[in-house]
Amino acid sequence: MDEQSRLSEGHGDAHGALRPPMPECEPRGSPTRQSHEASENHLASISERVEQARAGTLESAVCRMPSGWAVMGDAQVLEGYCVLIADPVVPNLNALDEAGRARFLVDMTVLGDAILEVTGALRINYEILGNADPGLHAHVFPRFADETPERRRMPVWFYDWDVAPRFDPAVHGALRQRLQEALARRA
Repeated sequence: MDEQSRLSEGHGDAHGALRPPMPECEPRGSPTRQSHEASENHLASISERVEQARAGTLESAVCRMPSGWAVMGDAQVLEGYCVLIADPVVPNLNALDEAGRARFLVDMTVLGDAILEVTGALRINYEILGNADPGLHAHVFPRFADETPERRRMPVWFYDWDVAPRFDPAVHGALRQRLQEALARRA
């Protein structure tokens, strides 16, 4: 296969490094969503992540789900923390039609099921905020029995995010792979 063909099919980058195509947890063809006009400035961070995931360059991407992308959190404040990012990008859950809303929420809980399975977490906390990053995304946090009781009763945002380990493929790659496999079994 020549370089141009390999690049156009997602099998490598411009430097010749081979990259496997991004795995899909479920077949593409998610429910129809209402289109929504949104300011590019307000959705830039989420939009950039979606573009990187589509291109196969977002290292923290776990897989494509029907409503968007499962992505490991930049700060692994609790190991296994993931974010479900809507694709196409919309500003919030209310911008989706009923079927799109249902699909996003189901995907969010399926991601939570996979995180429970691979991390041995006690439970999952789900949060859809959109205050700092207004593109629709859901935070999916594993909560563990070995967290101190004070921490376990409080929102994850009370942890010191500045000292949390950053996502690193060398450190978290095996966990990402187990999440991919757990999500594929749920497809």
